[in-house]
Amino acid sequence: MKKIDLYFFILFTVGVLLMVSCNSSGGKLQNGATDSGSSQKYSAKYYVDNNSYLDVDVVMLSRDLMNDTKSECKDSLDVNLAKVKAVFYRFYSNVAEDESGNYYSKCKSAEELNISEELFEYLLGTLQERNAVVKDAKERGVELIVADITDEYLESLLQ
Repeated sequence: MKKIDLYFFILFTVGVLLMVSCNSSGGKLQNGATDSGSSQKYSAKYYVDNNSYLDVDVVMLSRDLMNDTKSECKDSLDVNLAKVKAVFYRFYSNVAEDESGNYYSKCKSAEELNISEELFEYLLGTLQERNAVVKDAKERGVELIVADITDEYLESLLQ
């Protein structure tokens, strides 16, 4: 039961990030300007391009998103959302699928992605949990629709 709860929490977190990513057309930057240029600071693309070290508390960020954090924290929320999207981009652009349909990370350490060890372990755990849920569903004969990691998904993280 605990694993299923964790899995759905992770799915919810990823879903929120996808919705925010897909619904944002020119997100706000920390200084209130819009992110219309690809080299603007505080966008996911900025953090991916400059390859700075990233560490974000994903659980706290998802709580802030669910609580609709008020404007005094909005700048910090926007920056952290951009950072977590950059982390997801770095991680999931290095994920592959094996012949049995399981996802695995091509990277063996957080250092390869320049992200915190905690984030790396968290994301590895989501892959393992996804693989276990898919395997369990197959064994029980349950049809399960699982979103693939596509170029469109990765590109949406940079918007």
